[in-house]
Amino acid sequence: MTAEHTPGNPAHGIASPAAKGFPALTGVRALAATMVFWHHYLPSARTWGWLIHSIFKELHIGVTLFFVLSGFLIYLRHSSAESLHKAPLIRYAFHRFARVYPMYFLIVVGMAIWTALYDPAHFRFADMARDLLLQLTFIRGFSDQYKFIGVGQGWTLTVEATFYALYPVLLKLIRRFGFLPVLLLTYATGLVLYGLGSAVNRGSFFTPFTFVLFYTFFGRALDFFAGMKLADYVHRKGIGHQAPETSMESRRFPSFTTAGVLGIAGCIYALARLEPSNQQYGTETLTGALLLILALPPLVCALLYGLIREPSWLAQFFGSRLLVTLGASSYCFYLIHVGGPNLMIGHWAYDIGFFIAYLLILCISVLLWSLVEEPLRRLILARGFHLFLPRSKVP
Repeated sequence: MTAEHTPGNPAHGIASPAAKGFPALTGVRALAATMVFWHHYLPSARTWGWLIHSIFKELHIGVTLFFVLSGFLIYLRHSSAESLHKAPLIRYAFHRFARVYPMYFLIVVGMAIWTALYDPAHFRFADMARDLLLQLTFIRGFSDQYKFIGVGQGWTLTVEATFYALYPVLLKLIRRFGFLPVLLLTYATGLVLYGLGSAVNRGSFFTPFTFVLFYTFFGRALDFFAGMKLADYVHRKGIGHQAPETSMESRRFPSFTTAGVLGIAGCIYALARLEPSNQQYGTETLTGALLLILALPPLVCALLYGLIREPSWLAQFFGSRLLVTLGASSYCFYLIHVGGPNLMIGHWAYDIGFFIAYLLILCISVLLWSLVEEPLRRLILARGFHLFLPRSKVP
């Protein structure tokens, strides 16, 4: 199918080759998950020095890679003229649910039960029920007080789920008004929610301002919008999913890839140098916050576009079978590498060394993905549509 174009608006169609995905971008998910892992398991400052320690501490920007990728892939696959019709919307909802929720549910509930058995002296049923409700509904990610409860890294899933839920509305608005006005409207919505949260001042929902800025979709909106805008550009250029080395640009210097890598590395270094103290992050300064919120998303887009269009050893590496497998299992890796599961896995890291623990968690993640996550996803997609659509209309 050929993409249609409307002046001043995003492409209305979707090129079927591009919809099948880009292998190198799946491999980038493994990089993002690895960055977050090393953000949580910092090398000792006494052994490696404070600069290396600080650089690893700022690898939380792997979350930005995830968010930009989400915006890119969702828009790439669900921006056709038919995307807002009933059947495609139901298909979209089931795909998002099947991709995110089953594994999250199993790990959150499993870790709650394991925690109760592990530390019965401090177990309170009311607290566990509250924490389970906040986690399983994703509500905890709207509260500064509760964002890290249970499987702590799950706060990012609230950001993702907010984007997934709002995407059909965002797409409709973007098709009518363009990206920038809708982005500004999203920021304005965040300010309104912050105002309401500050007025109510209960449970730290949508307050303080730094929480809204760094931990909610309304503060991290540019991550997703940058990814969507890149996908729109890919639509307009009719770029398929073929390997970069087969393109007409096979002899060109990988300028976008290089700019993306150097820019992201520069942001990490700058954030490390901006840290006000050893216990703080570079994003706690105005310059650091601007780097994370405004500068980093375009740099990630440059890297992603380079991996799509430019032949390089980096594109080949991320598109390799090993990295694609690790990227596919990166969601499991992300869910178990720290937080609640840290009660079990964290001790391994200290006892056997962080690198060996990293390899073990990778292996466990691949097993969980292949034996649990992927079979559950396929089962839900195979049966779920028929609950809402006649069999003849299942997309």
